[in-house]
Amino acid sequence: MRLNFARYMPLLLIPLLLPAIIGPASATIDTTPPVWPSGSRITALSITSSSIYISWTPATDDSGTVNYKVYEDGAWNGMYTMSTSYGHQYLAPNTTIAFQITAVDPSNNWSTGPSAAFTTAPAQCQGYEACLTSLFTYTLTSTPGGTITVNDTLSNEGQDSIRITSITVAADQVVYSLTRGTQLLLRVGESGTRGLVIRVPQDETIGTHSILLSVSWDYNSTIE
Repeated sequence: MRLNFARYMPLLLIPLLLPAIIGPASATIDTTPPVWPSGSRITALSITSSSIYISWTPATDDSGTVNYKVYEDGAWNGMYTMSTSYGHQYLAPNTTIAFQITAVDPSNNWSTGPSAAFTTAPAQCQGYEACLTSLFTYTLTSTPGGTITVNDTLSNEGQDSIRITSITVAADQVVYSLTRGTQLLLRVGESGTRGLVIRVPQDETIGTHSILLSVSWDYNSTIE
């Protein structure tokens, strides 16, 4: 008798190395708005009878980029600016504008910054024998041992000459003179500037300090 033997092939288990399926990495969403430093403020760079130019303390953002929206009396003109200064021309005399600055980052996160109101100068101070306008400016920040530059620009918009007898700056009980004993004569329509550099003491405390400006002047028609 012939016997048939079935041939059995062993089952081979071959592991297959499949590539891992990796989904897309989830993007980090920026939800942090720009940050305004403590004491942020708007400063008038120049004020005339028809224009107001301002600057403001810059904000910071973790993206490294900050744009600004400037609101005038609550209205935004639809423009963004990366500059920290802004000017409005062709205004009428004695016009008051309330400015509000908002900082915006590339992810459209925003934060409200400083606000201030400024008024354009009178056209010619009509009806006033003496009319003195003053624009007091100074560097915004300093450090102990550093300096603060102070300037005062005065314009005579009255109908008579004006002699400035003194311009003083008082800061933390210390009084500085911008006139240094020299009187400033301003004829009708003339402007003049006096300034000085104040050195901050090494032991001065860090924080907000007050600076007070005062101007003394007199006038009469015989000043020449």
